[in-house]
Amino acid sequence: MNFYEANITCIKKSLLPTFLWLNNNTSNDNNLALSTSKNKTLRSKFDRSYQKGIIDKNTKLYIIIGSNLGYGISALLANTDSLSKVVVIEPNPQILKACLSLNDYTKYINIKRLFFLPPDRHIISKFFDTLTPYIRYSKIKIHIDVPSSKLNGTYLKLKDLVKSIIEQKILYINTSINMQEIFVKNELLNFNRVFKDRGLFPLKKDYRNLIGVIIGAGPSLDSKLPLLMEFKNKALFVTAFQTLPALFKFKFQPHIAMAIDPSKILMQVYEKVDMDYLKSIPLFYSPMVDPEVIKKYPGSRYSVWTYGGIGTYINRNKDIIIDTKGNVSIALIKILHELGIKKFLLVGMDLAWHDKKTHATGHHASNYDFFYNPDKHLKFKNMYNKTIYSSPQYILAARELEDYIKNNDLEVYNLYGGGIILEQTINIENKQAIEILKAFDDSELKNFLRSLNSDITKRNYVPKIRLYSKEWIISLNHFEKRIIKLFKKLKNNQMQIRKAYIDLHLFLLQHPIYKMYLYTEILEISKYIFIKDYYSLKDLANTREIIKTIKHKVKEVDATLKNIAKAP
Repeated sequence: MNFYEANITCIKKSLLPTFLWLNNNTSNDNNLALSTSKNKTLRSKFDRSYQKGIIDKNTKLYIIIGSNLGYGISALLANTDSLSKVVVIEPNPQILKACLSLNDYTKYINIKRLFFLPPDRHIISKFFDTLTPYIRYSKIKIHIDVPSSKLNGTYLKLKDLVKSIIEQKILYINTSINMQEIFVKNELLNFNRVFKDRGLFPLKKDYRNLIGVIIGAGPSLDSKLPLLMEFKNKALFVTAFQTLPALFKFKFQPHIAMAIDPSKILMQVYEKVDMDYLKSIPLFYSPMVDPEVIKKYPGSRYSVWTYGGIGTYINRNKDIIIDTKGNVSIALIKILHELGIKKFLLVGMDLAWHDKKTHATGHHASNYDFFYNPDKHLKFKNMYNKTIYSSPQYILAARELEDYIKNNDLEVYNLYGGGIILEQTINIENKQAIEILKAFDDSELKNFLRSLNSDITKRNYVPKIRLYSKEWIISLNHFEKRIIKLFKKLKNNQMQIRKAYIDLHLFLLQHPIYKMYLYTEILEISKYIFIKDYYSLKDLANTREIIKTIKHKVKEVDATLKNIAKAP
């Protein structure tokens, strides 16, 4: 019996990218897929590790590299609990089609226990964003199917790719947990200022004859920037706020600076540059930036809402909203692209270093000598076959930048300075960069800057926000009484307790502002839904502490916003 049509129908509903990949890369002839099942390498052995070697009661996320003919996957599903997830990544579409033809997976696909993914880094990365509780709280097993691995080296490379993606997700989740409260607190404190400062939404246009020069803070900036400064009247030069001291020593003023860092370390910039130097540089800033940094800035200010904050849900139709991924240069490329610019030149975008100097002179991080630590740093070879060093954060930024360029069909040149080799960019030398900038005239740049400084960027609205802390606290009190009662008969009420946690989780997700401030608490509650298979009295104590924190936070949000909140 052939199960392909039934399986692929379910996959189409749950994971459209996988359906499209299979549809575009396989023959409609099911006999061809079934003939693949006669491959001796695939059929010669059954990988017994599916039954014993990788199964662990503390593991809730299994990532399988290589579907084989599917028998091992079936064994894994049959021998793991109902809360576990199995993600299968098969690079050969014909083998995956054979696997789906030989096994009925419809039950597991429909209940979202089994997922099939194509070997596409962007699709894989985006999918794992949906499994945050599993990545945060569960043990994860990445298993390469042994018979499949003998076919070619693709499977081993795919395993390394998946491992890298998971490590990046863990880093991102940990950073979010550590920083989310600071992000949202800063946003709340900046809220009134955001709507008094200018916005960028009215600037959206097609600037096809304008190139954006993104100035990074890598070590190569010291030698590369002087070559390009004479072209300030032909291209839009933009940089990070914390990179300004590195430009100040050249007396070079970019057209725009941007700040996204929520920490007070940005205040150090004011100690290294003159206020007169800053006055004529417009500042783009995320409302997550420390309020003191923004308040002190002497030039014109433009607020830009960023994902992960409360602005994600308030101003979608009236403001530009970007996902910075924690990197200012990426944020600038995304903003300028949103405004209509599609050509870019990267300068000082090394994302790596080769000696003790990790940043351009003047940057606050340039004061420290680098010492290699294998637990924190990564080694690579650059384009000149020279050993360079980088960090997981920089590699995450590089991959994000590559994906964004690819998915948006941007034309990006990289004035290569010996750092990470960025895929999707065109690496160029000094002479080529000069020739590229010479080719542009000043008319489009003048139009852009004229619009930037005009009245069209002035905001004329304040969002209407209704606050619900009183109602929320009443509901949370009711939930607390309910959960306490259920825990009194712990053994008999396991299913009812899980249902209570599901109800609480849905409740916490309903308010767009509160839920951003409650990121950690919502994640904690999700553990009781997706990871825990049996509850104990310790879980009740922890839950009551979470509820106590939630009550405090919603009161804090209301107290901060009450002056601008207007009930409909």
